[in-house]
Amino acid sequence: MQEDLLGKCRVCDQQVSKQAWNCPHCGQPAPTEEVKAYFDFRRKRLPIYIIILIVFVVVTWIVLF
Repeated sequence: MQEDLLGKCRVCDQQVSKQAWNCPHCGQPAPTEEVKAYFDFRRKRLPIYIIILIVFVVVTWIVLF
C-alpha cells in the first residue's frame, strides 16, 4: 500500500511521495498533469517517427544505389 503513495523523481531517481510538490532530495518540482500528458503523448508518437526515419533511409538508399 505504501508503494502506491511513492513515485520516483525524474531528476535524482529517489523515492518521492506522489502528493509532494517538490522532491525533498533535489528540489525538482513535481510534474503537473499537463506535463505528464505532454510526455505521454510524445512517448506514444516516438515509434511513428522512428518508422518514418527508417523508411526514409531505406528509400534513399534504394534510390542512390
